[in-house]
Amino acid sequence: MLAFASIFQVPMVGSDVCGFGSNTTEELCARWAMLGAFSPFYRNHNEITSIPQEFYRWESVTEAAKKVIDIRYRLLDYLYTSFHQQTLTGVPFLQPLFYVYPADSNVVGNELQFFYGEAILVSPVSEEGATSVQAYFPDDLFYDWFTGEKVVGAGATQTLSGVSITDIPLHIRGGSILPLRVESAMTTTELRKRGFEILIAPGVDGSAEGELYLDDGESIEVESAAEIRFVYRDGKLKISGRFGYHPEVAIEAVTVLGRDGPPQSKRGVEYDAARRSVTKKVEIKLTGPAEMEV
Repeated sequence: MLAFASIFQVPMVGSDVCGFGSNTTEELCARWAMLGAFSPFYRNHNEITSIPQEFYRWESVTEAAKKVIDIRYRLLDYLYTSFHQQTLTGVPFLQPLFYVYPADSNVVGNELQFFYGEAILVSPVSEEGATSVQAYFPDDLFYDWFTGEKVVGAGATQTLSGVSITDIPLHIRGGSILPLRVESAMTTTELRKRGFEILIAPGVDGSAEGELYLDDGESIEVESAAEIRFVYRDGKLKISGRFGYHPEVAIEAVTVLGRDGPPQSKRGVEYDAARRSVTKKVEIKLTGPAEMEV
C-alpha cells in the first residue's frame, strides 16, 4: 500500500516518489509516479541501498509517468495561479475534501482523495493488486478528466473499476474554468512559448469561473503581473481583470465540457462526441478584457 505524509498544511511539499526506504515494486512505483505528480513538489528519490527505481526502469512506469507529467506541465499555470492565491489568502493549494465541502459530514474521515487546487479531484488507487477504488463524490457535478464523462455526485461512494496501473482517476469539479497550455513541453521555458486552452466545466447551473495569474516566471521582485478572471454564463465567456503583464502567446482554444451534441449554426466550433465537448479555435491576446460565445 502507498503511504505518504499529510501534505495539506505545507505549501511546497511532496513525498519521495516510489518510496525512500526499502524496495518498491513495478506496480506501486507506477501508482506512485501518477499520484506524486499531483503534489506541489514532485521527484523520484530513494535510499542508496534500495534498488534503482527511476521511471525508465519499467515500461509501465515510464508510460504512467509520461501521462501525468504531460498533464502536470499543461496545468503549471493553474498551479502557479493557486500558489499566488495562497500567498494572498492562505488558502492551501492541496485541499482535503472537508475543506471544499465543509457541510458534508461524510468527507471528514476521507484520507485518500484530495483536490489538486480547487478544481481537480484526485482519487488514486493505493492498494497493490487493485484495479478499482472506492471514490466518494459529494453532492455536486464532476467531469472525468480523460473522457469528459459527467459524474453526478450524490454524497455517496462509487466504485471506479478497470483502473490499470497506468491510470489514475481525475475529475474536474463542475463550475470550474482551468487555464491550460495547448500542449506540454520538456521545460518551463519551452512551455511559456505554448498558447493557452481555456477548459470550461459548467456547474449544475451551467456557469463556471476561474482565474489565471501571470508574470515573467523568473523575477523575485515582480515588476508586472496579470490577474485575469474568467466567467462563463449563458454560453458566453467573459475575460476581465488586471493585465499588467503581457505574455507573448494568446488563448488559442476554448473548450466547454458537458455538451450532448454539436452546436447549432456556430461557425468555427468543433464537436468531440467521445469527450462530449465543443472547442472553438480563437486568437485572444491576454492584453485586455474580451468576450466571446462558445
